[in-house]
Amino acid sequence: MPTPQEPALSQNDDADEPPLAQARDWTVHRARITAPFSYLAPDGARRAIPKGPCLVEKMEGPRVEIVWGAQGQNSTALSLDEAALAESRGQLMRLD
Repeated sequence: MPTPQEPALSQNDDADEPPLAQARDWTVHRARITAPFSYLAPDGARRAIPKGPCLVEKMEGPRVEIVWGAQGQNSTALSLDEAALAESRGQLMRLD
């Protein structure tokens, strides 16, 4: 059964918001972690996402999943606000 096509990324007139905060309609983007940043792991420990390539996938609700590692073996879910903050700080850069 065919699935509906995702809506195209639309321009947001609010130039103060980083691109991740504006991009509420995308699904997966190539990105790069330019400086390690920490996240709260499910076990309650703070862990760091290392510098390097990653994928950013929009999940249900205001969440994104960051996937990294040579074979995509590591991932974590972040709030859209956390991802946008990392982007505004220069720690996360979308490539497409």
